[in-house]
Amino acid sequence: MSTTTQAEIARALGLSKASITKLKARGMPVHSIEAARQWRHQYLSIARCKPEPAPIKTPSPADAVQRVSDLATVAEAALEAGCFDLIAPTFREALRAVPRTHRASVLLPLKVMDELVRPVMELIEPDGSAPAQAMSDEEADAMGRFWYGIAAGERVAVP
Repeated sequence: MSTTTQAEIARALGLSKASITKLKARGMPVHSIEAARQWRHQYLSIARCKPEPAPIKTPSPADAVQRVSDLATVAEAALEAGCFDLIAPTFREALRAVPRTHRASVLLPLKVMDELVRPVMELIEPDGSAPAQAMSDEEADAMGRFWYGIAAGERVAVP
């Protein structure tokens, strides 16, 4: 049987460790988060209790990919309207939220991808002409991961 630490209870209830120590001295059980939660509801005035933090909802990989797809449409329209810089931070954040295992399924409009990676491309090929070279599937995957990371605004190692 694993025991719950006071620090875990504090995080779950949105309280400091010092608050947990004080509540423990008043009789709050600290063997489980649920027991501590029940004790607080039973013995403390709700008006004097700090509300518990909302549970953090981590989007599923499919939801993260879908969000990028939805934002890609907005990003393309923003690019055409000349205001891509307004959507770029949100779009990059959505790209970063896609788990690495699902990034290969993300499809972006070429114009949007070009705009996201443009600053790096200008450093590599200032005149905009990159010579095409044949790559193995492994090299192409590595380059895809590299450019996805650039588009997402992540620090990436040069392949």
